[in-house]
Amino acid sequence: MLPAELAEEVAKRQARVARLYRFDWIPGPSRYWSGFGPIRTNDGQQWKGTGGVINASPITAVVNDSAPEQTFSLSGVTQEFIDQVKGETANWRGRFAFILLQPFDEFAQPKGLPRPIWWGVMSTFTVAEDRSEGMRTKSITLQGESVLVNRFSPRQSYWTDRDQQARFPGDKACERVMGMTDKTLTIPGR
Repeated sequence: MLPAELAEEVAKRQARVARLYRFDWIPGPSRYWSGFGPIRTNDGQQWKGTGGVINASPITAVVNDSAPEQTFSLSGVTQEFIDQVKGETANWRGRFAFILLQPFDEFAQPKGLPRPIWWGVMSTFTVAEDRSEGMRTKSITLQGESVLVNRFSPRQSYWTDRDQQARFPGDKACERVMGMTDKTLTIPGR
């Protein structure tokens, strides 16, 4: 469900919304938006304008229990930024990334609060260098997995009686699991 400001803007023939991107690196979060110049949203956060330098793959809905990856590319980054973020894998892997929508009023000022439309954890980080036309441009590509990627995975547990008792005290479903290995069970009545 969208908040009133965003729903009103999206319903218009020409919506005044922008995408905001937030990456929670270890040195500190980076906030970008798809327009030009800095903006301050109504929650007090400052966002750097990228003017189309940051791109994201289309957001795909979750279908049939799949959790599609999201790809981000950021062009024109400095070597210092790359060194700061990529230095240790823990600086980016498993850290959160967000795509948010921000509605604007008729004076191009933020209206309401940004609303997340996708969030996930960063999984891969690659750096590329383009030396075409006598210029040297560095870009990074990030891939993020939706937070729904592990929603059906067990929480650090096994099918043992001990783990089952920790989750559901008194449950007897797994008390004979260890004795069933390499055995064939015949179900009565079949």
